[in-house]
Amino acid sequence: MRKLLQWLDVPDASAGPALAAAGLTMDSRIGPEEDSQRRVLIVLRMCKNDIENTIFKESAALENYLRGLGAFEAETLLLVDVGWRGNLQLWMNRAIKYMDLKKRPVIWGAYFGLIEPSHEILSNVSVFCSQPPSGNLIETFCAADHISLASYRILDSRQEPNCELPIDDRTVSWGVRCQQSSMVTFTKNLRLAWGGLPPAPERLAESLKSASLAALQCFTYSPEPQDALTYGSVLHAADSGHSEYRELAPQLDFVEIAQMFLPSRLRPLRQQRDWVEASIARSISHDGARSLVMAAWAIRSKRPNKAPWK
Repeated sequence: MRKLLQWLDVPDASAGPALAAAGLTMDSRIGPEEDSQRRVLIVLRMCKNDIENTIFKESAALENYLRGLGAFEAETLLLVDVGWRGNLQLWMNRAIKYMDLKKRPVIWGAYFGLIEPSHEILSNVSVFCSQPPSGNLIETFCAADHISLASYRILDSRQEPNCELPIDDRTVSWGVRCQQSSMVTFTKNLRLAWGGLPPAPERLAESLKSASLAALQCFTYSPEPQDALTYGSVLHAADSGHSEYRELAPQLDFVEIAQMFLPSRLRPLRQQRDWVEASIARSISHDGARSLVMAAWAIRSKRPNKAPWK
C-alpha cells in the first residue's frame, strides 16, 4: 500500500484515515482476493480528490514536457525501449488522446522484445526478438533504471521541463561507461570493416541480428565465471518502481544450489532467481563440477546448455 499511495502522490494526512477505514496499514500487501480488492477500493474512493489532483498536475507536466520537445509538431514519434509489455507506449497513447490538440502524432514503438503487449499498440510496434533469453539481463546491459521518468516532473516557475538527469552513480561505479565505450568501439570497427562500400542496411541488420542473438543466448545460458561475476553482481531491481535492488545472479552455497532443482512451489521465495546459470558459474570454482551442475540445470529448466553454433 505504501508503494501504491506514493505512486499516486497521496499525502499522509489523507492516506492515514483511508487506510484505517479499510482496515489496512502502509505495510499491507494486497493480493487478488476479493476482500483485498474491496479494501483497496475503499482507500482509493476516500482519496479520490488527491488522486484527481495528481492526475491534473502530472498531465499538465507531461504535456509541457512533450510540447517543449516539439513532439506535437511531428506526425510520428518513435519510442525506443527494451519492452516488455509496451506499457509506456500504451500510457502515452492514452494520455495524448485526452489532450486538447489539433493534431495528434502517431506513436510507433521499437522494442527489443514484447511478451504480453496490449492489443491497442500491436499495429504500431516493431520487435527485434520475440523471446529474449533473459529480460533482466537485457535491462542490465542497457542500465535501464527508469531514471528518465523523473525529468518532466521537475518543472521550474515558468512551467518548462527540466531535462537535466542526475548521474547514476550506481552504474557508473560498476563500469557502465566502460561498457558504453566498448559499444562505440565495436561500431567504429564495424564501419572500418566495410571498406569503401557499406552493405545494404537490411542485409546488415539481418546479419547482426542473427549473430547478436546467438551470442546473447551463449552468454545467458553458458556464462564464464568472470562474466557471471561481472554482470551477476550488478544490483538490479525487478519491480516496476525499481525500488528493491538485489544482485542479478547472487553467489549460492551448496544447499541453495540443491534447492534450485526442487519444483518451483517448494523453493524458498528467495530462490526465484533471475539468472540461475550465472549464479552456478559464480558459485562453483571446479571446472568439472560446474559443467556437470550446469548441464543438469539445462535439463531441469529445459534450456540450451551449448552455444547455437557448437
